[in-house]
Parts: sequence; structure tokens; C-alpha cells
Amino acid sequence: MEEKLNIDPNHPILIEIKKQKILWKIFMCLPVLYLLICEVINKWYFIPNGIWGFFHLKKDTFKILLLISIFLAFVSEVSIVALKRRYFQQIKEILNKTDLVISKMRTMFFILACFCDTTSGLGLILFLLNGEIWVMALFGIIGLILYAQIIPNERIIEDLQKTSPFNLE
Repeated sequence: MEEKLNIDPNHPILIEIKKQKILWKIFMCLPVLYLLICEVINKWYFIPNGIWGFFHLKKDTFKILLLISIFLAFVSEVSIVALKRRYFQQIKEILNKTDLVISKMRTMFFILACFCDTTSGLGLILFLLNGEIWVMALFGIIGLILYAQIIPNERIIEDLQKTSPFNLE
């Protein structure tokens, strides 16, 4: 049975987590929005005009750009894991300063969200260059997976309470 957190629901850190959850839900829609934009451009511009992308790159050039983008998606994944670990350590050091914790949480959330959105943005750019909708779908899925890793939740408070003598009540 899961234990309930022994924290005041109006604690500023919990309020910040609730705000970040709302933003996270909005950000989770971005890869889907990018895919819809690609679909609209494809159906209303590329297909009627008989073109494949604005620059229709050679296959070799497109493969190189695709490999670079996949590498950047991998770098984003590694960066998210490393930054989350570093972030947790930094929060533990300043836990008794609520304003500083909230500021750090907000900053780190936006940095992590940028790494997630970069992957989806690469898919959009590759689609616009070459008109291949599957690329946007692939990078959109990778972006959603990355966003799923940064969901703000109260578990961080549980972990901090276990590892720190400071009480958040």
C-alpha cells in the first residue's frame, strides 16, 4: 500500500509542482501539434504542387542529416538523465531554502523541456526540408518519450525526505 505524503497541500513546493504539471501537459502536445502542422503542409502544399519538401535533399545528404538528428536525440536523452541526477543533488543541498528550491525546480524544468522539444523540432525541420512525414512521426514519438521522463511529480519530495533530515511539513 502506498503511503500518503505527510506534507501540507499548500506547501509552495507542491504548488510549484502542480504548476509544472500543467505546463508539462501543454508541452506534451507540442510533438502532436508539429505532426499536425506537417500533415497540413503535406496535404495543402506538397502534394498539390507535386513536391517533396522545400529543398528535397539528395538521399545521401538526407541520410547524413537524419543520422546527425538521431545522434542529437540520443544526446538529449543522455543530457536529460545527467541533468535530472545533478538537479536532485542540488535540490538536496538547498532544501531548507524553499524559494531557492522553487527557482531551481522551475529553471531545471524548462531546461529539460527544451531538450525534449529539440528532438521534435528536428523532426519538423527534417520534414520541411525533405517532405518525409515518417521522420516527423519518428522524432515526435522520441520527443514524447523524452517528455514522459520529465513529468513533475511529488515523488521527488518523498525521495528528498528520505535522504534529508529536513522536514517539509
